[in-house]
Amino acid sequence: MGYLGNASWKQILFLLFPIIFSTLYFYQKRNALDILLLGDEQAHSMGIQVSKLKSHCLILASLMVAFSVAFTGMIGFVGLIVPHIVRNIVGPLNRKVIPCTLFFGGTFLLVCDTLGRMILAPLEIPIGVITSLLGAPFFFYLAMKNRRNML
Repeated sequence: MGYLGNASWKQILFLLFPIIFSTLYFYQKRNALDILLLGDEQAHSMGIQVSKLKSHCLILASLMVAFSVAFTGMIGFVGLIVPHIVRNIVGPLNRKVIPCTLFFGGTFLLVCDTLGRMILAPLEIPIGVITSLLGAPFFFYLAMKNRRNML
């Protein structure tokens, strides 16, 4: 399970460049990503190089996940919970979703870490356990909501 207690400023500074680079890349591609929501064929007809965009996004997202997991361990459900909640609050446009997801994702992790440190103090519950306890019911809710919409 993931743990934030071993984080150092050296690690944070090491992650700073990849985080800034990937954030700027995704923010620069926000309009193309919005168009991609319409479907591959529609995006292609609007001049988007769909396979190239998808490849770049997949590679960059994979690298960011690899960096994060290397330093913190597995922290599940954050990528599921936060973007869904943010999209429900600010709408589907990526120019709003991307910065809000960054802010709320960090806030969510800090809240979960604080809960993990306080619930059984002086013992500490790993942050991955807390996010899983919150994320599993949320994932179940999303699955049931999508199932109802399909019927």
